[in-house]
Amino acid sequence: MEAGISLREILWNDDIERRLAPTVIDEPTYSIANLRAEVLRGTSKLVGGFRAGQLEGVMVYFVDVFGGEAEFVLQAGVGMIGDKAALQRYYPLLEQVARAHQCAAIRTHLARDTYIPIYGRLGFRKSETVMRKAL
Repeated sequence: MEAGISLREILWNDDIERRLAPTVIDEPTYSIANLRAEVLRGTSKLVGGFRAGQLEGVMVYFVDVFGGEAEFVLQAGVGMIGDKAALQRYYPLLEQVARAHQCAAIRTHLARDTYIPIYGRLGFRKSETVMRKAL
C-alpha cells in the first residue's frame, strides 16, 4: 500500500454531487438524489481519498447485513486523478474499512462493462447480472 494516503469521511457538497452524478445510473428506483439522501441521513458514508492533503477521489459505501453476514457495498466513486488510478490507489484502504466492519465480502454494481477488468485485477469476480425494466 502506498505511504502517505488516507481515507476520511467528508461532507456532501454541490461539487461532490456534480462529480458523482455520472456514476449513478438514473433509474426509476435510484438516482443521485437517493445517494445524497443516504449520505445526509448517515446510512451511507462519503469518504475522500487524500494524498499529501490533496483530495484525489471520493467514494460512497454502506455495510449491508443479510443472512447473518455483513457485506461492504461500494455504491459510487469518482477520481479527481482519473477513476481507475484513484480506485487502484485507494482500494486497499477500502478493503481495510470493510475488514474493520467484519464484512465477509465487498460488492459493487457496475454500470459500465469497461470496469469489469479493473475490478477483476483487484480480485473481484462477476457474480450476477441485474436487469431492470421501468414501469
